[in-house]
Amino acid sequence: MTIFWLSVGFGFVTASVLALASVGLSLQFGVTNYVNFAYGSFLTLGAYFSLSALTGAHLPLWLAICIGSLGVGVVAVLADRFIFRALVTDPWVIRGRGAGGRARPG
Repeated sequence: MTIFWLSVGFGFVTASVLALASVGLSLQFGVTNYVNFAYGSFLTLGAYFSLSALTGAHLPLWLAICIGSLGVGVVAVLADRFIFRALVTDPWVIRGRGAGGRARPG
């Protein structure tokens, strides 16, 4: 019976992570009208930052979560400024991606 309750708990944890990712992706698309499939990578990067702060620096869990959130926030802002904004504003890149990367300029 203990294994059952552990499975239920792990199921809730997994479902909450997937719900957080799906809500964030739909919110990001609704605000910017641009599908950012790197959202899952940013979620993973934040978890890695938190894990590194927790195990490497031996910080408390709540502080490691804050550091992971702030760290991935900085990376996301930098990626938006230097990568995603150029992809959205450059018409050749948009045509190239829309044709599967096979479009020619002009």
